[in-house]
Amino acid sequence: MDGLSRLNTDRLRYLREQRGWSQRELARLCGFGETQIRRYEAGIVDPSATNLGLIADVLETSADYLLDRTDASEVRISETALSKDETDLMIQFRSEGWSGVTRLGVERTQAEVEAEREVFRTIANSLIEQAELLNHQRDTLVDQIGLVTGQLTRLSNSMLILKGIQTRLNILFPDEVFTFESIQAVAEHPIAQLLMSILQPNTKLPRGIRQLYMLLFFDEDRQLSSERAELLRQTWHLISYSVKNQ
Repeated sequence: MDGLSRLNTDRLRYLREQRGWSQRELARLCGFGETQIRRYEAGIVDPSATNLGLIADVLETSADYLLDRTDASEVRISETALSKDETDLMIQFRSEGWSGVTRLGVERTQAEVEAEREVFRTIANSLIEQAELLNHQRDTLVDQIGLVTGQLTRLSNSMLILKGIQTRLNILFPDEVFTFESIQAVAEHPIAQLLMSILQPNTKLPRGIRQLYMLLFFDEDRQLSSERAELLRQTWHLISYSVKNQ
């Protein structure tokens, strides 16, 4: 201190006790050592200008009040230091009193609520759009799963048919080796498909085609004769050769 103005220790103690703070608590709030406020209040030492300003800020007073230069303990707030909302409240209070302050508060609250509602509406609309998109994606996925399932079913049925034909050929021609792969390789050939229709039991064929098959490959007892079986075997090998050399 400059020696002309001494700290009024009574005022410092009064403001501290008015807030219910101990000397240590005030020292901690000011960022001082634990015993610093006790030394100031005991008059052992005067605070520096910087420390005095810190104490005044924490106690919400002025350095002049602590130095006995004024009797006004509260700091007067300049209107320029107020926020816009605080300034609006002050203007409203001066013009209409507490009723004006209440009305302004209601208007501001309603505006804030409406702004929050708009945010919620935006979020809700976004969630609805996302849900619709997910539903569309789900429906598309279900359709794709159905398509794949149908394809797998058809493939499975085709493989079972080819396996059955392989078994029948190996029974009819034990000296030949009809692999599943060789049968699968010629399965798309139209004549091979006709021959496979003959080899499949309970095949539903048009009457004229069935009669033609019967004449070509079966005898009067509807048995596959050796000569006609040989014709069937040669026809099958001819198809296999044709497919391999396409």
